[in-house]
Amino acid sequence: MRTLVAATLALMLGGVAQANTSSCIVDARNTFKQCKTDCTAEFKSSKDICKGHDPVCAQTCRDGKSECIDPIVQTNLTDCLDLCDPPLQAARAACKAQVGCGGSSNPCGFNPAFISCLDPAQAAAFACRDTCRDAYKLNAAAQQAIQACKDAFKACVQACPPPTP
Repeated sequence: MRTLVAATLALMLGGVAQANTSSCIVDARNTFKQCKTDCTAEFKSSKDICKGHDPVCAQTCRDGKSECIDPIVQTNLTDCLDLCDPPLQAARAACKAQVGCGGSSNPCGFNPAFISCLDPAQAAAFACRDTCRDAYKLNAAAQQAIQACKDAFKACVQACPPPTP
């Protein structure tokens, strides 16, 4: 009886520890992401000052560059890449159903039949993404538009006043 109570208590405490560990990891990941964002912003600001540009003005220029480039990338690359994932997701679901894997007792990632079933779809998705990237890089109009955005950014930063002491 004592053994049964001890085992039950251990399982319950293990579940609590597992939940605490998961939330702890999530908190640590979020802290890391925030730290990385803050450090990147501080680095850019310091770099602007070192180059003799007001950091607020330079950030405004960076924001303008993003607003200029993002729609070009969306139209010419991201939209194409978005077409590559649905067939892979469908194949993943079909292979999972065909093989009958999933769950902690039979994870699909360690099931050779699942891996063999999914390999052709993964190769097709890779080829699709590769084709999208190549088409984007070879799209002269898109690359010229991006270069125009970069040139405007450089001109914008050069027009920024010096940093205030």
